[in-house]
Amino acid sequence: MHFNDAPHCLTTLSSEPISESQLSLFPNPSQGVLNIEGIDPSIEQFEISDIYGRIYQTGVIQNQLQVENLVNGVYYISFFREDGNGFTKTFVKM
Repeated sequence: MHFNDAPHCLTTLSSEPISESQLSLFPNPSQGVLNIEGIDPSIEQFEISDIYGRIYQTGVIQNQLQVENLVNGVYYISFFREDGNGFTKTFVKM
């Protein structure tokens, strides 16, 4: 199979790599405050959602996020750059 044979293949190209591996969330699991370290300056926004896609929190990226109001469970935090590209990490609220 060649890549050209895949009819539903979507590729997003970006001039700058997103440094997902450099960004860390701690403590994970978290009980109230989620610290974010290694934020790329081009990352502007975040969004916290659950496994069903329900959005619980959005905003401008900060070094600390308050998550004490979330019910215990697994959540996704998506990070978005100014050009619209982004990536998602997982954290646990306890």
